[in-house]
Amino acid sequence: MKTKIKLPRLTPEQAWVLNQYVMCGETHDKELLGKAQKLNEEFIDQYWKTTSVDLYLALSMRSLEDIQGAESICNRLEDEGNTVYNPGNNCTTSRYLKHDLEKYMLSKTKKGVVMDAGTKDSGGKFMELCFGILVHRLPGFMLAENEKQYKVYHDYHPISILLGPHVCKTQESLLACIDIETDRRAGYNGETKEFRDEIIDGRRTTICKNCDSIIRRYEHDLRNPRRC
Repeated sequence: MKTKIKLPRLTPEQAWVLNQYVMCGETHDKELLGKAQKLNEEFIDQYWKTTSVDLYLALSMRSLEDIQGAESICNRLEDEGNTVYNPGNNCTTSRYLKHDLEKYMLSKTKKGVVMDAGTKDSGGKFMELCFGILVHRLPGFMLAENEKQYKVYHDYHPISILLGPHVCKTQESLLACIDIETDRRAGYNGETKEFRDEIIDGRRTTICKNCDSIIRRYEHDLRNPRRC
C-alpha cells in the first residue's frame, strides 16, 4: 500500500459556499461560510510554505457536482501516493493573490497537470493546463469520463492537437499515463515501450499506447522535404 500524502483542503461543501461568496456575493449558510473562511486562510499560509507537489489539479468551480468530482479524483491520486494541489480550495477576495498562489504551486509541481473535464467547460482550467505544459514543461493529462466530452477532447480539441496531453476516459487510465510519464522523465523506459509511432497525414506522430492520445506531431512533413 502506497503512502497517502494529503495537503489540507476544504470539503467540497465548504469550497462551494466560499466560492459563491467570493465570486457572486451569495451567502446561503453563514456558519459554514465563517468556518470555511477561517480554514481557507490557514490553508493558504501552508500552501505558500509548500516546496513540492506531485500533481496540480485544474478544475471548474461552476457547480458543487464538479467540486465533489474533483475531490474524488484527488482522493484516488492520493491513494497512489501522490501529493495533489487542488486550486478549487483556494478562494480569496483578491484575484491577484489567487493567481499568484496558483502560479507558485504550478512552479512546485513535479509530475504534471491533471485537468478534470467536469460537467462544464471553463477557461481557467484550460489556461492552467496550457501554462503547466508550455511554461513549466510539465506533462499534461485531461480526464473526461463523459463519453461525449471524451470524444471531443480526444479527437478534436485544439489543446489536444497542439500540445499533446494524455486524454483519458477513466481514472485507471489516468493513473497509468501518469506512471508512464513519470518513468519516461526519470529515464526508466524508452519511447518505444509505452509509445508507438505512426505516419498520419504525412507526418511522424507519437501516440501513447495506453490512452491512444497523440503526444507529439513532428515538424517534418514526409511528403515534402521542406520543414513546415
